[in-house]
Amino acid sequence: MKKLLVIIGGLFLLTGCTAEYNLTIDNLDDFKEKLTLETTEDNIDYENVKNYYWPHPIDYEVTGYSEVPEEMDGINYYHFNNGTDLNKAWFSYDYDLNKSEFLKSGIIHNCYNKVNLTTTDEGITLRTSENFGCFSKYPPLEMVTVNIMTPLKVISHNADSVNNNIYTFNITKADQNNRSIEMVFENTEVKNAQRESDKLKFIIACLVIGGFLALTFGLIIYKNHKYK
Repeated sequence: MKKLLVIIGGLFLLTGCTAEYNLTIDNLDDFKEKLTLETTEDNIDYENVKNYYWPHPIDYEVTGYSEVPEEMDGINYYHFNNGTDLNKAWFSYDYDLNKSEFLKSGIIHNCYNKVNLTTTDEGITLRTSENFGCFSKYPPLEMVTVNIMTPLKVISHNADSVNNNIYTFNITKADQNNRSIEMVFENTEVKNAQRESDKLKFIIACLVIGGFLALTFGLIIYKNHKYK
């Protein structure tokens, strides 16, 4: 991705740029990424924007792609789009990932050294490393907005704002050295197991109480019948 930033930097030579990263988490095995870069000024080379294409692998560990703008066999690449809108240029990369692919996301690892998903009885935690490195790699970048959209129950988070099921993180140069992303999702497997356990305990309790009452009433009826 470093080569990609150099190329884009050449296209946006005299402009600023903002980035929006959208991550949709339908469940913790399916992730949808989309990164959009957009200029903040009008003085761009539209012909270069129109003809620009540089493939980028979804796996950050893939090497050798940065020197040649050609896709290599056996490698999955982000889907690429570009264009102009209201005298501004934009580029986007997107892909639908499974869990293992997400943990090696080329987009995320360009800005964060680490991203982890850890599971405990309390919940499933999504956490990145502290330092956000994209501003130092690409100086024209002015601001990055991260939107995480999910229908899952979120127990805790450090988002700047929440709108329905969209958790928004606004990252600036001022807080880039201390800007991890953290979200804790409910562990549905543990919750479901706990519900089943509670249900079983309730059934057992009902059977015990029912048996006790049946025995008590049986003794009462027996005694009444015996002494008549």
